[in-house]
Parts: sequence; structure tokens; C-alpha cells
Amino acid sequence: MNDRTRPCQGFTLIEVIVTLVLLGVLAVMAGPYLSNSIFKSVDPLVNLEKEITLQSWMEQIVAVNENEKKTLQDVIDFVSNNADGNYAVVSNGFCKLNADTNTFEVDANVATKTMVLVTIKSLTTGEQLTALFAK
Repeated sequence: MNDRTRPCQGFTLIEVIVTLVLLGVLAVMAGPYLSNSIFKSVDPLVNLEKEITLQSWMEQIVAVNENEKKTLQDVIDFVSNNADGNYAVVSNGFCKLNADTNTFEVDANVATKTMVLVTIKSLTTGEQLTALFAK
């Protein structure tokens, strides 16, 4: 049998080189997209940890309120005296219902001191938690 009549099998060297070059170009183009997603994949976990810490601080405030010997003024004092550098107290005090906006507002001059509104904010994430306490 003659070599010229034998059918070609496999790829030529040129085809393999062109394929490898195209794959290399695609890999270089996809690199920035993949690297950003890999580096930013940890952000939700970090934010979740900060939110859990904020939630645990609010749970401490709730525990003070649930103590039968404590008053609503004790809740206000606890929030005011236990803020740390990671959180800010947005609102803390006796409140009343604003009928126009249908929201609760802190009002130091409220006549019946039966409700306390506490809002705390994480200084790192900006997340806020609000709780309304009543006796």
C-alpha cells in the first residue's frame, strides 16, 4: 500500500498548536472574572459573623427586659451603658405610636412610660436592629 493513499488519522501539529493558543487566550480572558468571585466569596461569611454579633447584643438587651425584677428604665440604662466601639445606639428611650406615620418614635416627654424603643446599628456593616419592649 502506498503512503499517499492511506487515510489521515489524528490531528496535525498545526491544529494542536492553534487549539492550545485559543485555550490559552480564553483562560487569560476568564481569569479576572474567576479571581474576583473567589476573593469576594468570603465577604458574605464576614458580614454574617458581624450580624450574628449584632443579634447577640440585642439578645442581651432582651434578656435584661425579660428579667422580672428589671424595669423599662433598666433596659434604657443597659443599652446606654453597654455600647461598644462596634455598635451605635440609634434610638433608645420611651416611645409612643405616631398615628400619622403609624410608627413608633422615641419621646422623652411621653406620659405613659409603658414602651421602650431600642435601635442599634453596626458601625462596620450598617445593619440595624430594632426592638420594642413593653411591660
